[in-house]
Amino acid sequence: ATAPVAVAIHPSSVNARIGRFESEYLVYAEKVRTGQLYVRDCSPLSPWALLLFGGALSSEGASLSQRARASAKNGKAKGKGQSPSLAEAVLAIDGWIKFKVPQHLEAIVLEIRSKLDRLLQQKIASPDVELSDAKRGILEAVTMLLSATPTF
Repeated sequence: ATAPVAVAIHPSSVNARIGRFESEYLVYAEKVRTGQLYVRDCSPLSPWALLLFGGALSSEGASLSQRARASAKNGKAKGKGQSPSLAEAVLAIDGWIKFKVPQHLEAIVLEIRSKLDRLLQQKIASPDVELSDAKRGILEAVTMLLSATPTF
């Protein structure tokens, strides 16, 4: 894993004239250094796209993850009049791109990512096999997340 590095958009890029992107994350095809580090052929990337399609996704702290998974699976309700916990969890991509997310989302994001990874592997291995309703539901959930603006 490497640490984040500041880059500039190459002057020849169509994105060079854009002052500020909605996302602080970019995906790029080429990185060049000519006195300064530049990227070309780049596009902004939402945090949801990174969480769902980026490198290895993990939770920073097993105890948080285990509590969140147990709550999600058991559907534990809070006591009467209590608001949902404002506790945060940290999800990491490849151990260095980190996102603070509400703790109640930690298990959900990890589960969706795991199911999406399995679905994609199965579809690549057997492209002619029809998707079940459950697998189509996973794709619908992913589509909704990618269309949403993250609030974390």
